[in-house]
Amino acid sequence: MNRSKEYRNEKNELHRTDGPAVIRWNKDGFVIEESYFVDGKKHRDGRPAVIEYYENGAVSMEAYFTHDVSHREDGPAVIRYHEDGLVKSEDYYLDGKKCRVDGPASTTYFGDGSVSEDSYYQEDKLHREDGPAIIIYTRGGDLVKERWFHHGEEFTPSPE
Repeated sequence: MNRSKEYRNEKNELHRTDGPAVIRWNKDGFVIEESYFVDGKKHRDGRPAVIEYYENGAVSMEAYFTHDVSHREDGPAVIRYHEDGLVKSEDYYLDGKKCRVDGPASTTYFGDGSVSEDSYYQEDKLHREDGPAIIIYTRGGDLVKERWFHHGEEFTPSPE
């Protein structure tokens, strides 16, 4: 059975400023989750507000939140890891919406670290001005499939 410890403020909201407000351990006593809250909202400045761990202690997921909203301006807001520590996926969010201006907002990786899929989003909708919004690759990096979207609407590009 998993155990947990919660820290709360005088309003009974999850709250702690000097560490995680929620800590969960597995049956063997290993930490499997740490979550940071301020006044009942997931929040941590400049660092992940939610960290989950594999049984071996390696980080499995990090998520950045600002006042209970998935948000990060200087990198991906949600990062998932393979058990060996290599990145499994990265998702960029601004103000709770999947969004990235200068590249794919969502990237998934094969176990060897090579890119499996790139997806481009603006304001939580699949969107790309200068190419396909979804690109799927083989393990060797060859193109498998492309899908084109503008503001969430799929279309077929005209031949040039």
